[in-house]
Amino acid sequence: MLTSSLRPPAGLAARVLAVGNPRSSHYDRVGHLARLGATLFPGPAAWASARLQRPEGLPFRAESVRPVAYGSGATVFRLDGEEGPHVLKVYRRTLGLRVADLVQAAAWYRSKYERVVGWYGDIVLPARYLVVHGPLLGRPGVACVQRYLPGMDRDLLDGRPDEEILAEADADEGLREEVERFVDRTLEIHARERALVDILGPRNLVVVLEEGRPRLRLVDYGVFDLAGPLDRRLRERVEAALRRLENLAARLEGALF
Repeated sequence: MLTSSLRPPAGLAARVLAVGNPRSSHYDRVGHLARLGATLFPGPAAWASARLQRPEGLPFRAESVRPVAYGSGATVFRLDGEEGPHVLKVYRRTLGLRVADLVQAAAWYRSKYERVVGWYGDIVLPARYLVVHGPLLGRPGVACVQRYLPGMDRDLLDGRPDEEILAEADADEGLREEVERFVDRTLEIHARERALVDILGPRNLVVVLEEGRPRLRLVDYGVFDLAGPLDRRLRERVEAALRRLENLAARLEGALF
């Protein structure tokens, strides 16, 4: 309900079909149902959203807190304050856990982040992990804080042909080096550890402007274990992503000669 307004616009019939589609994920069905309810009953929906958001329990001061994105595991808020804009990702599965479980969950998320930093270095956007008592329902949960990046809609891979990616990389030497390093490291990690960092989610791997120059930043720290069981459709998407990276690697290398 809180992030239903962030979903792309769609007609009433399209949302009803999405809710009833057995191939839709449970998360997407709930999201479409919430958007449908907000369309049909805007007053109660606004009241419910206001009740869901409880920023007063945050362990730091923020002048404003507003939802800006969502994923299957986290709800993302933008924080504005004296230290500049940041984002807060609240992991919904941790809401309401006991203190000992919250500490354990925070350590688990931090270990995933440190593993990815060990793979990619400064391409990874820095994050801090903490236990918060808001802004979702005022219940305790684990969250991470990251610096807010403008232009987060520029996903490196999603919806962009390889020619466009290569042309953008060729236009800036620093960006090209980062793209090459990311592609090479990802293929190396896959070959060595049978793992793939989550580049399937939208805006997990983005190109942003920093000091007027494009830079590659990984903002999500999820990892797929390809040696373990995976849903068939997810495995197909992972394998397609790997084939695309192999093609990009070959084209980047060939462009040097």
